[in-house]
Order: sequence, then structure tokens, then C-alpha cells
Amino acid sequence: LGGSCGSITATGVAIPVAACSVSPTALNFGTIPVGGSSAQTFTVSNTGTSVLSGMVTESCASFSVSPSSYTLLPGGSATFTVTFAPGSAGAKSCTINAGSACGVVTATGTGALLGQKYAVLLSGGVDAANNHARYLNDLTEIYWTLRNVYGYSPSNIFTLYADGTGPSWVTHSATKANVLSVFSMLQGAMTSSDELIMYVTNHGGQIVSGSNQAKIWLWNYESIADWEVANQVGLLPGGAEKYFVFEQCYSGGLVDNLAGSNRHIATAANWNEVSFACDGVNDQGNGALTFDEFVLHWTAAVTGAYPNGWPLLSNADTNFDGFISLD
Repeated sequence: LGGSCGSITATGVAIPVAACSVSPTALNFGTIPVGGSSAQTFTVSNTGTSVLSGMVTESCASFSVSPSSYTLLPGGSATFTVTFAPGSAGAKSCTINAGSACGVVTATGTGALLGQKYAVLLSGGVDAANNHARYLNDLTEIYWTLRNVYGYSPSNIFTLYADGTGPSWVTHSATKANVLSVFSMLQGAMTSSDELIMYVTNHGGQIVSGSNQAKIWLWNYESIADWEVANQVGLLPGGAEKYFVFEQCYSGGLVDNLAGSNRHIATAANWNEVSFACDGVNDQGNGALTFDEFVLHWTAAVTGAYPNGWPLLSNADTNFDGFISLD
């Protein structure tokens, strides 16, 4: 301490301290089919000077982790496996507690129902005076066919009809906002393994008279243009099969906008033609004005019979394999 006072020697014992490092702290599983699973790992390391012990826990329906505990000497590490197995569609997340000294690991993923069949059934109506009874009859027949012949889930069929008043399976009024909302939902839900049918009845028009710029009339004099429909369809997965059945006048005006890979289009009229209601002639017992002519026969072909039970004029199953191709 200076001068002739000598020196002092200090001694002590370092207290061992446990310290933890976790890597990675976030796991992203992407999109996994419902019923499938995917696994990723994270590592817990003891970066301290004492034994590190802890439990790894979670309480998430779609995630699991193993093993559930660790005891690590200084410098040791352990690997944990997180499995994502979604039981339903939609975004999922889980916070995994890696122990009080180690913090948490966040896991995220999305469950997807692959190979799903979706349908958009649209009948705008314009107004009460122009919303003829046959349009609801058209929708009723295609809805029945999709449900009972092709096995579509009712939760995957979106029916937009006039002001929304109708049978219980009508899901929306036929406003432009609702059309865009349904497509937005499909853009988030569909995968390349899915398929979509868009079926339109009721009224159509020309944006510019004498041109192939077509529009679909909606409720309360709203409309949606051919290019707007094409833009929404273009945001769906490219690999998904898409089928379009258009009964409305000037429906051929949508063909140039929608044509492309994995797209199949049937229209009642060319871009410069009107379409017609049934006249009761060669309509297999279906009376005048009960349905629209084109979709009466089209729906009967893919159903296998007419709404009144009468047989087809010819068998659309040309190769007799039990299926009707929409190609």
C-alpha cells in the first residue's frame, strides 16, 4: 500500500453461472396441407460455467416439441424438434418456452386444404323489376349440381344474388364490394391444386356500345367490367384450374380478357350478341321463361338430366367414363 507497509493478497472463488443461447429463435413452416406435417429444429446451448437445466413447453393445437427437457454441462447443447401438423386451414402460430434462462422460440405456419373445389355463383339482378324468377332457378340448379353431383362443400360455394334475399345458401348480395371481397378471400385460400368455377347468370352489357368491352350487371345498377374480373382472376394461383360459365348477354366479351392456361370458358353469346330465356321449344318439358336457354342445357349436360328429370337430348359423357369434362 505504499512505503514500508507491505502488500495484501486477495483471493476468492468464482461462482459458476449458467447462461443460455437459443438458435434460431423463429421457425417459419410456410404452407402445409391439412393432415400433413413438417418438422424443424432449434438448439439450446449452455454458454455459461454452471449446469443448465430447463423445460421446453408449449400449449398449441397445431405444434408439438420434443424432447421436453434438458440438462447441459458448460459448453453442451441439445437439439429440439418442433413439428407443425395443422388440423385446419388458416394461419397458425405458437410460442415455445425454452426455459426461464433461455427465452422463447416463435413458430408460424399456415394450414391449407389442398385439392379443394370452390364456386362463385353470381346473379346481379340490376333491380327488382329486372331480376326475373328464372335467374334464381338457374342458380338453384347449378348449386344443386355442384353439391350433389360433384361433391362441393357448401362452405366453398359463394352465391351472390341480387339484394341477398333468397334461399339459405345465398351468401351475399350481388354488390361490387361483395364480389371483390369473395375474390380476395379466394386469393388467400386457394392453392395451385384447387379448382374454381365462376357461374354468371342475369344481365350483361357493353361498356362501349358496339365494342367487345363487356360488363356484368350487379345489384342496384352497379357493374363489374371484363378487365376487373380478369384482374381478380389473375391474382388466383396460376396452376389452379378455372372454369367460367357465362349466361348473360354479350358474355363473349369476357373471353379475350380471361383466356389463358388452365382456364376454360363457355358463353351463351358472342361479344356482340344477346342471350335468351327458354322458349319452351326443345327444352325437354321445361316451360318458357323458367330458365335461361344456354345454362338450362349446359347444367343438364353436367348433371346428367334436366331439372324436371327428363333425360338428356344426347349424352355429354362421350367416352362413358362417368365424368363430364369441362375442358
